[in-house]
Amino acid sequence: MSESTDRIGAVDPACPLLVVNGQGMEVSGSGGTGKYAHELQQRLLQPSSATALAGCRLELVNFPSHSPAGTPVQLSLRQRLGHVARTFLPTAAVRALSDMTRIRQPDAAAAAWWSHHRGPLILHELSNYTSCPELGRLALSSRMRLLVTFHDIQDFDLPEFFDDAALLRRRMYYTLYAERGDLFLADSAFTKESIVDRLGIAPERVIVAHLAADDMQILEPSADAQAWVRSLGRYLVFPAKAWRHKNHEFLLRALGRRRDALARAGMRLLLTGGFSAGDSRRLGELVTEHGLTGRVEILGFQPTATLQAIVRSAEYMVFPSLYEGFGMPILEAMKLGCPVLCSTATSLPEVGGDAAEYFDPRDEESFLALLDRALAGSIDRDALIRKGLENCRRFSWDKTYRQTIEAYRRLL
Repeated sequence: MSESTDRIGAVDPACPLLVVNGQGMEVSGSGGTGKYAHELQQRLLQPSSATALAGCRLELVNFPSHSPAGTPVQLSLRQRLGHVARTFLPTAAVRALSDMTRIRQPDAAAAAWWSHHRGPLILHELSNYTSCPELGRLALSSRMRLLVTFHDIQDFDLPEFFDDAALLRRRMYYTLYAERGDLFLADSAFTKESIVDRLGIAPERVIVAHLAADDMQILEPSADAQAWVRSLGRYLVFPAKAWRHKNHEFLLRALGRRRDALARAGMRLLLTGGFSAGDSRRLGELVTEHGLTGRVEILGFQPTATLQAIVRSAEYMVFPSLYEGFGMPILEAMKLGCPVLCSTATSLPEVGGDAAEYFDPRDEESFLALLDRALAGSIDRDALIRKGLENCRRFSWDKTYRQTIEAYRRLL
C-alpha cells in the first residue's frame, strides 16, 4: 500500500473504510468542480485528518494523474474498486454479476489487504455527473454508506442544452444516488433546494458546503505579458468556456445595441476561455453579425498568470450565465480586485451577495441599463472592489473541508 492510503487508520480488517472517488474530476480546465476535488484531496492528506477520522482508513481513488507535483495521491483505479465490490458482496452475488462487468484483479498487495477487510465502507462520490464503475455492485451491500456531492442539476432546468444520451446518463446517476444515497453535499443553498425539489431528497440529508477562492495563488505574469495587458486599454472581460448556458450570444447581441457607446468610451470586451476552433468560429460570426468588429476580441485560453492580470486590469468582469451551481468565476474576480456585473440566475446572488451589480440574463434591457451606468461612470467601482474582497471572506476551503468531515462522521 502506498503512503497516502496509510495516512488514516491502522490496518484493521474491521475498521471503517472511507473511499473518496475522483472519477471524472480534472484539476485543470474543469472550473470549480476540479478545484473542489483538488482542495479537498489536499486537506484529506494532511496529518490532521488522521485525528479527525480516527480509526477510519482513507483511500483516494481515480484522482487525476496531473495533480500538482509532490502530491502523494494513490492512483488505485477501476481494479481497486472492483475488489472492494467483491469484498463487500456475497460470493453468490459476485458470481452472478461477474460476466457483466469483467473486472480485472487488483495488484497482489492491494488484494491481500482488501481480502481481509470486513468493516463498513463509506463511498464519497465527488461529482453527481459520473459514478465509480463499481457503484452498482456496491449498492447491493448493506455495509456501504454513500455520500454524493451535487454541483448542479442544470439538465432539469435547461434540458435543451444537452443531447439525449447525456440527459439519460445524468438521470440514471441521479436516480441511483437519490435512492441509495445516505447523505449529500451541495455547492450552494440553490443546489440543495434543486435536488430537494427535483429529486425528492429529504432536506435534512443535504449539507450545504460552499466552494471558495481563499487559497487561490495570485501570480505575476512575465514582463511581456504585463506590457501586453497594459496595451489592451479599457475593457470588460468575460472568462468562460463557450457552453450554451454561459450565454455568450445574449451578451454579444446586447453589446451590439451599444456598439457606438462602446466606441465613444474606448471600451472593448475580451472573451477568454478554452475555446475549440468551432467555438471561436461561432463567436466570431456573432461578433460580425452584431457589428462588434474591433469592439470584441476573442482571446481564448490564457495561462493562469496572464488571465489573472487581464481580470485585475478589467473595468468590470461581466458574467451573464443562465445557470451556476456555485459561480466560482465571480468569486475569483472579486479576489483579484475586479468589480463584477453579474447575472441574477440560480446561485449567483447567493455567492455574490451585495458585492456585485446584477442584471437579468434573459432581459437585454436589464443588462443595458446596467451597462449604461458602467459606461457613464455612475457605478462606484472602488466600493464594489472593497465589498468583493470582504465577500470572499465568507467562503473558505477549510470550512468546506470541515463540513465534509462532519458528513463523514455522520456516516461512521
